[in-house]
Amino acid sequence: MIPIGIAATSLSLGTLASYELIYPAPGVYSAAIELGVVGTELVLLGLLIAIPTSFAGYLYAKRFCRLGAVPTSVVETHRERTSRLRAYPPIVLPLALIFSNLFFPVPVLNFVGNPNVALLIGVLLAFIAAHGFGRDKINTWTKGAVMKGGGILMVLCVGGALGSTLVLTGAGQELGALIIQSGMPALFIPFLVAVAIQSVQGSRLVTFLITPSISIILPILPELGLPLGLALMSMAAGTFLVSHANDAYFWTVVELADMTPSAGY
Repeated sequence: MIPIGIAATSLSLGTLASYELIYPAPGVYSAAIELGVVGTELVLLGLLIAIPTSFAGYLYAKRFCRLGAVPTSVVETHRERTSRLRAYPPIVLPLALIFSNLFFPVPVLNFVGNPNVALLIGVLLAFIAAHGFGRDKINTWTKGAVMKGGGILMVLCVGGALGSTLVLTGAGQELGALIIQSGMPALFIPFLVAVAIQSVQGSRLVTFLITPSISIILPILPELGLPLGLALMSMAAGTFLVSHANDAYFWTVVELADMTPSAGY
């Protein structure tokens, strides 16, 4: 039986790598739109970095995160589940539509391949796939998802308010200028700005929204001389470094793994 520490840590680090590095994850999507670097090259670059990062996360979890057995509820759910095939279309089809739009930009795919439309199609497919389980179970699952997601959204909103304050006061731009004056290698500057913003306000999505904005990184990119794709990946790597109580992802992992906050730390 796999200890919950290994399962939770390896899964969380794997999902974090894809969430932070691979287009069309929300953060990467917003930063790519802001910087104007949407394209197949960005997808390939993200995959090139995310795959070894996920493997390193598994090795770390296996070595350092042995924190007890899998909870009984998880084991029972695993034994009772039906075929997994019905769970794949809500995930695979939206991704296929989004990537098809990147490789084959035709009018129809421009619409259904838009991430917002594609993900809405995925939601509809999820409800269709769950139809056979009955209305009571669907309502229970939906209620549970809303309850878990609601708290995360509240943290995200609070982080967004603080992040907007950083932009309006010019603190982020001053931070970027200060790091430039330090003489550090150009590749580290977007990374360190993202680390600082992530540490203060906690939300990775908000960090992605703020860091590449016209008030922080965009003004100094010409001086850095970095390709836009590398600058984006440098920012993305900066969001990995700090995760604590003001980070919605921290609470996501703690709640979904049935861990105490102290175990999460």
